[in-house]
Amino acid sequence: MFADHPYEGNALAVVVNADELTTQQMQAFARWTQLSETTFLMKPEAPGAHYRTDVEVRAFIGEECTEDAVTGSLNASLAQWLIGAGILSDRYTVSQGTAMGRRGRLHIESVDGTVWVGGAVQHCMSGRVVF
Repeated sequence: MFADHPYEGNALAVVVNADELTTQQMQAFARWTQLSETTFLMKPEAPGAHYRTDVEVRAFIGEECTEDAVTGSLNASLAQWLIGAGILSDRYTVSQGTAMGRRGRLHIESVDGTVWVGGAVQHCMSGRVVF
């Protein structure tokens, strides 16, 4: 992700049609790849869903394979591939974090080859760090 040339950025695995995989299978595959992030794409059909998105993303990071609730940078990289490969349109909505009980929604748009990622932000804390 995020490099001008192959083999210079963070490697990212993307598994499409991952609807039938369990969380444990996803984590096992993510550990096996030994990459910074491993992403699974699924149909956006959570039980009781009252929203409309185009794709559900689950992302596991690090050696512990912790699930990431919402990741703008990951979705920007993912969009480069999804849009470039013609899998999704130049404008789509992502749900992420659903399996964790979160309601993450990201709005993706590609304008003249530049990907924009947006969504609502909830201010949870503030503070000041002094070095």
